[in-house]
Amino acid sequence: MSFVHLHSKSWYSFRRGGSSPDALVQQALENGQTAIALTDYMSTAGVIPFQVAARAKGLHSVIGAEVVVDGYPLVMLATSNAGFRQMNLVISRGLETEEREKRKEEGRKSFSVKFDTLLEATDVFVLTGGRSGLLWGLLASGKPHSALEWVKRLSGMFGQRLFIEVSSHLCEGDARMVGRLLSLAKTARVHAVVSNDVAYAVPEDAVRLDALTLSRHRLQVQDDHSERPSNREAWLKPQCLLEPMIRVPSLYANTVAIANECLSTSLK
Repeated sequence: MSFVHLHSKSWYSFRRGGSSPDALVQQALENGQTAIALTDYMSTAGVIPFQVAARAKGLHSVIGAEVVVDGYPLVMLATSNAGFRQMNLVISRGLETEEREKRKEEGRKSFSVKFDTLLEATDVFVLTGGRSGLLWGLLASGKPHSALEWVKRLSGMFGQRLFIEVSSHLCEGDARMVGRLLSLAKTARVHAVVSNDVAYAVPEDAVRLDALTLSRHRLQVQDDHSERPSNREAWLKPQCLLEPMIRVPSLYANTVAIANECLSTSLK
């Protein structure tokens, strides 16, 4: 095992994922990978079918979630059953916030927790989030100092359990962003990890994700929106397709090290 997808959403992600947990597991198997993480958006509802599928195919299942903090996603990966419970507590805080916001303003959706809520999660690894994460946005908007300060704040909370997530979907500016993320990791003295910010198992499932995105935002097919898939690159790719974009072997090795630390996560 030389690479593990640690940021993968299924269709349990509030219309933000285009494939079933079983399809993600099957694609990981076809890639020759022996482990995979499920990190659904503010949800662990897909964990049981994910674990059943992974066990049936002999893959190690890493349990996580995409948790929205101050309006932006971070990825949490549970290292134990205690970490799984802590992660769910953080998610529940976000769902409570959403309910309060709905009562204040009908139709408003705000699945989010405050930064300090993360203190409740100690038995987890944290990835900085992919293309919709705050770190990506700060660097893309030319705010490297703010990005560094934010990473230092997270590092102070999670230490060696924090990893900067590096990904590319072959969009304009992605190659530059890879360089910026790697430079920031070096400056902040924080380890980095390869990710493809997976939203579906195979390229063909991008069509389903697009339909779900249209439904979520109440859009017509002809409408433009930043969250609609701009290409079909957010799939569960094999390592050989990621290496030409991100040529740092240690970032792939780090995915394996994290997965190995999560071996004790087993829901019964």
